[in-house]
Amino acid sequence: MMYKKFYKIIILILLINFKLVNVSGFEIQIIEKINNQIITNIDVENEYNYLSALNVKYRELDKQKMLEYAKESLVKEIIKKSELVKYFDLTQNSPIVVNFVRNLYLNLGIKNEEEFKKYLESYDLSLQTIYEKITIENVWNQLIYTKYKDRITINKEGIRKKLNSKKNEIIKYNISEILFSVRDKEEYENKLNTIKKSILEDGFDKTALLYSESDSSKNSGSLGWINENQLSKLFIKELVSLKVGENTNPINFPGGNIILKINEIKKELKKIDINKETDNIFIYEQNRQLNNFSVIYYNKVKNRIIDARN
Repeated sequence: MMYKKFYKIIILILLINFKLVNVSGFEIQIIEKINNQIITNIDVENEYNYLSALNVKYRELDKQKMLEYAKESLVKEIIKKSELVKYFDLTQNSPIVVNFVRNLYLNLGIKNEEEFKKYLESYDLSLQTIYEKITIENVWNQLIYTKYKDRITINKEGIRKKLNSKKNEIIKYNISEILFSVRDKEEYENKLNTIKKSILEDGFDKTALLYSESDSSKNSGSLGWINENQLSKLFIKELVSLKVGENTNPINFPGGNIILKINEIKKELKKIDINKETDNIFIYEQNRQLNNFSVIYYNKVKNRIIDARN
């Protein structure tokens, strides 16, 4: 990895906005510039390696599409980091991050950190890079929670009443989502056309990997099994008219636009544990609202940077 750092230094010295630099026959292209931080084709390739190393589903995607996604992923990381350094020290590996990284390599079938290091080397990645990236995501979630926890609105008593009215029957949906946000009508039309085309050509799951802004994108947009009681009236209204395998048109809500797909539906006739189910719905709704706030806040920071650059 040292040669890449060497090239990066040369780029910084020789940089002329968005020109090509040729060092020892190796062509380096300046792809993007965010807050005076450059993104090169090397950075995009490294991000592609990072995404492919930690999620086998990304390896199934067309590489050219993945490289474009990797560029957007880097832009998002830089924007988030630029905001986080105002409030946090990102140099420390918290116990939460350490445990998260451990779960990452265990889910990949890797037994310990030493084996994980060797695995990462095959992708030209370091363990420290993984810690840095996971720290940004973890601390970003902390920031969102701190900023918006008092704006989370959940009617727990209303949940209880709804559950009491259906205490012997549970309808469950296995759902996937694609969440996207836009600045104006033209961007909405362009992005929606891109997503629709991708769903037709590559399927909903792969499209969610590439274009969804929700955290669920890492799982191909899958939200798993969700009780009907956990879903808003707005979503239920759209879902009841669908068959398994079909998806909704974009549904507009405060966090952006969401497309839902029904993977499976099932009904269960059994007595509901009201207290347990209320707690489950509360947690789900809290996470959903926090995810919406995360998208809103990220776009606010992103737009501020874009406006300052224009």
